[in-house]
Amino acid sequence: MQGKPIFSLAVLMLIAVPTFAADPPSSDEHPENTSVKGSHRLEVTLPDRVLLWDAELNFSSDLDNFYYHYVRRITENGELVREKEWAETIKRDFQ
Repeated sequence: MQGKPIFSLAVLMLIAVPTFAADPPSSDEHPENTSVKGSHRLEVTLPDRVLLWDAELNFSSDLDNFYYHYVRRITENGELVREKEWAETIKRDFQ
């Protein structure tokens, strides 16, 4: 028995756009001032809806800690379906 496909690949469109940037640029003289920002966007266009996975990463530091912050959102036709956020402070241990 052969099943029917859920959707045709001819009408499926995927768009993925990752970006990352150091802001300000990294420096060996002042590593405590380094930060990295990144984003990712994956869009899936189907005949009856558009799904979008969107994520943002911020990673920064100071003399004592690293700071991690990540947010992921999923929308369907522009309406928020789900959002999750992670944040953590990581002590520098100077290994």
